[in-house]
Amino acid sequence: MPNIRSPLNSNETSSEEQRLPTVILVHPACSGGSVIFRVLLETFNLMGLNEIGPSQTPSRKVFLPYDPEMQMLQSGAIDRNDFEKLLVERTVNCLQFAATHGRSVLLREHTQSVFFSENTERLPESCSWFLDRLPLSHMSNYKTIATVRDPIDVWLGLSRSFPWAARYSFSEFCCKYLTFVKRVVLGAERNPHEVLIVRYEDFVADVAGEIEKVAQFIGVQNATPRCSLVGDTIGSGNSGRMSSDLATRPRRAYGMGIVREAERSSEYRELLEILQYDHISSRRSALNDSKLFANTLWRNTFRIMARCLVPFVKLHDVANRHG
Repeated sequence: MPNIRSPLNSNETSSEEQRLPTVILVHPACSGGSVIFRVLLETFNLMGLNEIGPSQTPSRKVFLPYDPEMQMLQSGAIDRNDFEKLLVERTVNCLQFAATHGRSVLLREHTQSVFFSENTERLPESCSWFLDRLPLSHMSNYKTIATVRDPIDVWLGLSRSFPWAARYSFSEFCCKYLTFVKRVVLGAERNPHEVLIVRYEDFVADVAGEIEKVAQFIGVQNATPRCSLVGDTIGSGNSGRMSSDLATRPRRAYGMGIVREAERSSEYRELLEILQYDHISSRRSALNDSKLFANTLWRNTFRIMARCLVPFVKLHDVANRHG
């Protein structure tokens, strides 16, 4: 996979780019959303609004700069419904302001806090919290991109990177993931021109091909992938990548416990059927995991050996100069 760098100059906006719709990006945590967000942002020269959505009420003991509506919610001046209305209204104002300046927006939702929290009593009817609360008068020129990833990889990443956000079992996680995926699939079936599903594994394996699909979806021709994953993008991580090379990475290490849980989970099997992934206990899946792990282990071993040899090479050079 070639190294993709050189983001577009943010001041260079064509008439075609100015006509782009507002793109809503929804995805679970640890499903590659940071990578895909950054690639879409720079490839299509979009303005990014990151992690938009309802959040937990902050502690009164913590002194941090909060948004005005969050402070009102914290003080009890408004309830959660009023808080969400104010947040949506302010976001709409930002989108309209961007439009007056000829900028199109990529709005990345904080899907994790909506579908994967412990309290899921007020789930949106669609896969997008923002669009579900948007007034009908503003319901125009929006496109939704939903990214998904193998449930096992999402769970392993979530358990390791955000253990406080995964205080439920693997089966419960799959139930929440399935709720999100069903809304995504239903939206794509009902409105294929408004909802696009992108699999993380396909994206990193063939970024040019997947970008072409996204380009056709939002109405752009001849898009060239651009991204600097090691640079700074406001409000976004880079999925732990140390370079801008996009390629398939090995699955995190896992024990037999997750395999046994997967074998007992009907929600996991249903997710696999919908998203077309291999079961973790299947021979094909285990073989792919072992091959990726072996290749990565060999590359890392070679890098470590090379780093260890550097001091000896330098010492040898010094000895030769003074010999």
